[in-house]
Amino acid sequence: MNTHLRHLKASLTKAVEWEFIKEHPFKGYKLLKVQQKPPAFLLPEQIERVLSVIDNDFWSFVFKIFIYTGMRLSEVANLQWKDIDLNRGVITVRKAKNYQTRVIPLHPKLRAEVEKRLPAVGKVVPYHKDYIYHKIKGYLKKAGFPNLRVHDLRHTFASLMVMSGVDLKTVQELLGHQDYRTTEIYAHLAPYHLQDAIRKLPI
Repeated sequence: MNTHLRHLKASLTKAVEWEFIKEHPFKGYKLLKVQQKPPAFLLPEQIERVLSVIDNDFWSFVFKIFIYTGMRLSEVANLQWKDIDLNRGVITVRKAKNYQTRVIPLHPKLRAEVEKRLPAVGKVVPYHKDYIYHKIKGYLKKAGFPNLRVHDLRHTFASLMVMSGVDLKTVQELLGHQDYRTTEIYAHLAPYHLQDAIRKLPI
């Protein structure tokens, strides 16, 4: 519902700007309050289960890109080999959702997969994002997770980091969230954060 309202408000804002209408009929109208659902994600043993059903080395590599980087589907589809710098040990995400470039350190397991495929040029995953979605979604279903979305692999990356003690600000930076509130959906996975705050009380 809120998605439709946002689109409608944006359209009416343009209508006012272009002088098709005099006043914005939804001016001051607030979006509906919606209960935020906890993100779905895979636990380490479930990740291994998915890997066990992927019968193709290349698609196993693609699945690991999602798991070890937290990249969006569109970002994986646009990733170029030139964006992977082994000297610095980082992946540069250039075509991000918010049009801002960000850098993600290479996990050792993903680095090993990358090194097996070098030298290489062009796209890392030379397929349209719809086909990538179809393949990964198929493996998730085969592993017994039919309701899990490909986007939930991004949640998996973030959730497992938070559960391991990584602070939310760092997770925000790695995911490329502009708004800290977006990253706060993972806060419930980090009870250590509250405990740490209490320990810092200077009395």
